[in-house]
Amino acid sequence: MFKERMNEACSVLERPHMRKGLAWLGGGIVCAFLALWLGLPKVLDWAIERFGSEALGRQVSVERVAFNPFKLNVRLEKLRIAGTKGQAALLEIEGLELNLSSLSLWHRGLVLDSLRFERPVLRFARTGENRYSFSDIVDRLNSGPKASPKAAPARLSLNNIVLVEGRVEFD
Repeated sequence: MFKERMNEACSVLERPHMRKGLAWLGGGIVCAFLALWLGLPKVLDWAIERFGSEALGRQVSVERVAFNPFKLNVRLEKLRIAGTKGQAALLEIEGLELNLSSLSLWHRGLVLDSLRFERPVLRFARTGENRYSFSDIVDRLNSGPKASPKAAPARLSLNNIVLVEGRVEFD
């Protein structure tokens, strides 16, 4: 019985249109991986800088973005959020690594196996009574549109957070 089924499967692969279809499918998968590997870092770099700066009202920059489609790993190098005029950067992160989980597809939400911060430096200062150097960001985020009470909550699972050689500077 098993041999008969194997022979049937092999005879299907001997048909030219099946081989051509499988070659197109394999080529499509390879092209998709290449597009993700080469294209996603550029798109992420642009999106982080544009939408991050827009949302925070401060300049956000990333020196390098890398993506490994086989490990589902995204790495940002030298992520920086500018400080207020004349001040040092509010936040600098030497390296930020996100390990995505394939369970994201199953749960239809973002599932991160780990989030690793390498040498982050957070700098802030008190600028007045109940005001800090980041208060403008908090005010900006709070003034945005409120979510509908009927809206479903964001689906996110973060399993491990690793902080390597971090520093907080309070002035």
